[in-house]
Amino acid sequence: MNTPEETRLKVRDLLMEILVSLAVDDETTDEEVATFEDDMGGVADLMLDSLGFKVVSVDNEEGTRFTATFEMIEGDPLDDSDLD
Repeated sequence: MNTPEETRLKVRDLLMEILVSLAVDDETTDEEVATFEDDMGGVADLMLDSLGFKVVSVDNEEGTRFTATFEMIEGDPLDDSDLD
């Protein structure tokens, strides 16, 4: 069974894949895709952190069914510490 941390990573990776798919086209090189994956992974982390996303429990073996909470985090989500 997946842990809450592993399930959160799956959600992060799914967000990253969606963001990358919006940023690339047929002419995008593999190197550019890898750069987009790194960059969009950071964006996905920022989104989840800004929303206070937390997986509370994992409800199936695959980690595709779970209970999560969201909490609006106050403050600037683009604080300098988040951009490193």
